[in-house]
Amino acid sequence: MSEIVMKLKNTNYLAIALLLLVILWQGFKLYESQIIGEDLNTYIYGKVIYKVIPGARVNKPEEGVNIASKFIYGLTEVDINNKRTLIEKHITFLKKDTILASGDDSGMLKGLRSYSPLVEEDYFDPKDEIKISDLQNFIESNEPIDISKLENDSYVTSNLINFDANLNYKNQAMNKIDAPSLYKKEFKIDNKIQGPKVLIFHTHPKERFAGEEPSGGGVVDLGSYLKEILETQYGVETMHCTSRFEKTAENSKKDDYGRMQVEVKKILEENPSIEVAIDIHRDGVGGSNKFLTNINGKDTARLMFVNGFCHVQKNGQLTPIESLPNPYIEDNMALALQMQLKAMEKYPGFIRKTLVKPYRYSLHMKPMSMLIEVGNENNTKEEALNTIEIVAELLMEVIKKD
Repeated sequence: MSEIVMKLKNTNYLAIALLLLVILWQGFKLYESQIIGEDLNTYIYGKVIYKVIPGARVNKPEEGVNIASKFIYGLTEVDINNKRTLIEKHITFLKKDTILASGDDSGMLKGLRSYSPLVEEDYFDPKDEIKISDLQNFIESNEPIDISKLENDSYVTSNLINFDANLNYKNQAMNKIDAPSLYKKEFKIDNKIQGPKVLIFHTHPKERFAGEEPSGGGVVDLGSYLKEILETQYGVETMHCTSRFEKTAENSKKDDYGRMQVEVKKILEENPSIEVAIDIHRDGVGGSNKFLTNINGKDTARLMFVNGFCHVQKNGQLTPIESLPNPYIEDNMALALQMQLKAMEKYPGFIRKTLVKPYRYSLHMKPMSMLIEVGNENNTKEEALNTIEIVAELLMEVIKKD
């Protein structure tokens, strides 16, 4: 046995074996604790490699970083200011693995999506991959978007949408999207009906901002502020669910979205006047970069819409996830697109590209549903609250009131 170990040491295989054991151990912990819907790519790099090897990162340095960082990147493609690692670039089967949120009553693990040929031989051909911009990228333009180019799929993917992993393999996701029609779709709420029209909630209510104490309100405070603005400035009655969707004996096998769904569906059933559902989150990126712009003299966290496509690649074909039905995918996409375009028109540099992932999230309970990511963990609460003012403005410009 000692001879085998010595040989492994001599060939550097022992280090690789240890790293894989750590990753497997962390993967077991992830499954055991039922953190379903977690992006394994983010989990592994954020919880294991990023902390153990802080210098092993691969994304090109942003403008303004020091010359030394650029020099190191030029020689090694290692960006010492970014969390992505060399592991992702050079070990194919570790790229972009994701656990699919189940969406059913059991809440159990449904499947693992991967680029790996070990999963399905013809699952994905990397040479056909449409380039995906880093998720931290955002739209920054001094001119309004060119609406006439919405029929051009390449224009949409370059300027408006980040498809997660291989959703858009061979343009399959874009073939399901008619961007010009989404742009023209009309949204309105009926103020003639008594009762609340908007529901605000937080699937991850514990997300907080830079400088906040553990007891801080985080994203829940953003929801309270949005409710105040919608009611006082725009006259739209709004409900705000501040539940933390805690685990109980009855729901312990459900994931975050499964626990949220039980309570939010009950609220919607008891309040049929609600037409708009808004799930407010705060992004998490690691490192020290923040998503920040300045609007009307106020530092403002940048905004990103997230959509669930409820499809995944199987044998080279984009296939619906049966456990995640959503009859409102088109409506969800249309609402996000229209608010995104309005933001780009009025506040260039404010909105990030919409992220589209395989999941369903909280977007299947109402046609006018949205999931927004306000800044990240490095933004301050004040910057995030300033974003909420713009969110309310954009929402009321896109959704008409009868």
